[in-house]
Amino acid sequence: MARDPLTTIVGLQQELEQKLNRTFDRKYLKKLCEKVHCEALIHADRTQLDERRKITREKFRLASKRLLKIINWTPEHGGSKPWDSVVVEAAKNLAMLDLALSLGRRAPQSEQRVFNN
Repeated sequence: MARDPLTTIVGLQQELEQKLNRTFDRKYLKKLCEKVHCEALIHADRTQLDERRKITREKFRLASKRLLKIINWTPEHGGSKPWDSVVVEAAKNLAMLDLALSLGRRAPQSEQRVFNN
């Protein structure tokens, strides 16, 4: 299957029987091919999830950095002092970002089951 993904179960069965000099049940080969296919899908999903997580972490990092500049404003930073309401909103948004990030680190139970099987 790895050499030719378009190989049929019957073709795979014939090839294996010739190479290994024994018979294989089609049901067994079909089940084996389905497992390989599912593993490939899971691997692709993990790769996509990792890429999305990296992008999200970078966005959170940039947003957190900007919010901390607002919260920790000093005259050396330049510009005018942010209003107190803006500082409070920035602190609230920073807390929500941190909470979202910490909750996002835990995979949902259904996702853990899929990846552990």
